[in-house]
Amino acid sequence: MSLVKNDTPPVLMSEPQSVDEIGELVDSYNYMVRKINRLIAEQAESAEELRISEFNSLQAQINPHFLYNTMDMISWKAQQGKTAETTAAIRDLSRFYKLTLSRKNTITTVEDEIEHATIYMRLQNMRFGNAIDFVVDIPDSLLEIRIPTLIFQPIIENSLLHGILEKECKTGTIVLTGWIEADAAVIMISDDGVGMSQEKLDTLLTDKNGSGDRSASRGHIAIYNTHRRLQILFGPDYGLSYRSTPGKGTDVEIRIPLYEQDSPLLHPETSGSDDSGDDPLPLVAVSTGYSGGAPETISPDQLYQKGSSFPENILKVENFHSVFRKFPASSSVFLIAHYVNEPYPEHSHDYIELNYIYSGSLINEIDHTPVYMARGDLVVINQNACHSLSPLSEKCLLLNICIRKEYIRKLLPHTFQLHLPLKHLLTGRHRDMGNYLFYPMLYNRRFQVYLFSLIQIYASGRFQETPELERIFVNMFSELAETEEYSRRGPDQKTFRITELLKEEPLNTMEDLEQKLGISEAEIKRLVRKNYGRSVGSILREGRMRHAAGLLANRSLSLQFIARECGYGDRMDDFSADFRQIYGSTPEEYRGQLI
Repeated sequence: MSLVKNDTPPVLMSEPQSVDEIGELVDSYNYMVRKINRLIAEQAESAEELRISEFNSLQAQINPHFLYNTMDMISWKAQQGKTAETTAAIRDLSRFYKLTLSRKNTITTVEDEIEHATIYMRLQNMRFGNAIDFVVDIPDSLLEIRIPTLIFQPIIENSLLHGILEKECKTGTIVLTGWIEADAAVIMISDDGVGMSQEKLDTLLTDKNGSGDRSASRGHIAIYNTHRRLQILFGPDYGLSYRSTPGKGTDVEIRIPLYEQDSPLLHPETSGSDDSGDDPLPLVAVSTGYSGGAPETISPDQLYQKGSSFPENILKVENFHSVFRKFPASSSVFLIAHYVNEPYPEHSHDYIELNYIYSGSLINEIDHTPVYMARGDLVVINQNACHSLSPLSEKCLLLNICIRKEYIRKLLPHTFQLHLPLKHLLTGRHRDMGNYLFYPMLYNRRFQVYLFSLIQIYASGRFQETPELERIFVNMFSELAETEEYSRRGPDQKTFRITELLKEEPLNTMEDLEQKLGISEAEIKRLVRKNYGRSVGSILREGRMRHAAGLLANRSLSLQFIARECGYGDRMDDFSADFRQIYGSTPEEYRGQLI
């Protein structure tokens, strides 16, 4: 608390080891800290979204200026009777804007960016009497690398307007070249313009600009936002770097990771692609009872027909994890949905796996620790774990989200302050900390929204649209990082029996529960807090609110009657506050939405 008072970012206290007043105080303090950190993160996210909007707004301002100037040039050439040049200029301008306006996903290839930049320079040379030599020397190995759109053009525009055209002779050369360096692609844009001072270089890649020149300010913001777009997408190791010598020129280095045409990390629009059956399926849904399985499930025999190059034996249900390893190495994320109708033998894998129970219940034995799971429960398992599955109900539908370790490392910098157990789990460096974490997520509304979005993307055939997927995964892991409801162990058989009874009979008093379970109230609270990661009160509160929601559909029942039925007596303020916490609206507002 002293650290918070001194404006230090709030830090979490160690999880309480006892269920008493001090433990409740620590829980409340940690809840407050996570709430503050979430608000800070949301503010930072809003600032980034505003920055991107500012970039898009600026681009919308720059392009019309370029369009007006180019149209003036075309008009002048037409008046001079230069028919061939006029036709060429109109053709180039049409192609330039076709490349600019048709980029729905903001991802393209280096080859397309070169074409865009070349057309831009050709049109500018028509305006300035071929005063600039534009030299492109890019090796073929870089042409199919994926890159965000409109990266080259603002840099080249700055080289032209604020470099070469500020020379007395108004002539010069811009060179576009590149090479592969370790696991990165490096693109260099060089000019022999007037160069920049060290003072200007120091502010160029920041959001501060000391220049009073409005056009220079626009160029500065365009460069800064280009740099930030690359960093937001790829991480702090990538982006722009500048070197300049006054009077001699400037070199701009663009560093991006090596992602090829078919990489799911930077995948173009796929919704309009034909379904020829030649492409590997990005998501596999396997069911032991697939003839009556969930909608949209792909049975093993259908999968075999879709990808006939796979040996039939790897598509048997008991070997469904092998399917993942048979897809292209460039793929980073898969979803596997399957029914657990029979025991699955112990196995391990070299990726991070999220097991989410969509319906039913099962025993997920992880590193010889039985974890009893029901609908809405989630375990995050790292690559060091071994686990097996055993059904507890007839139809248990398990959703596996499989993520390669390299992709996790890419996402981690974008999540905000992971709590140490989750961070250690995802990195896999501290085996003594355990290889899994259990999260009860059924009534975590934010997580459910992210999970639903993930499923919707798959169902609509857009599962490889990575920028959208990345945002969802960052949000999912941020939600896991911020929740205080998790367990390093997970429910054992006794805890599972307790939590199921709490969910089924939430209107019971603690005395009723003690009698039915044969366990003291203190022991019930201790087991649920330690193994399930939640408090007994929160589970009962959610169950009572679900019961209240059902009663609200009957308009003949008063709110006071419903509150008493749910155990609140005359405490209407508490009833309304708890209902809002679960459903996001008051009981009156909720009833008003019912048809």
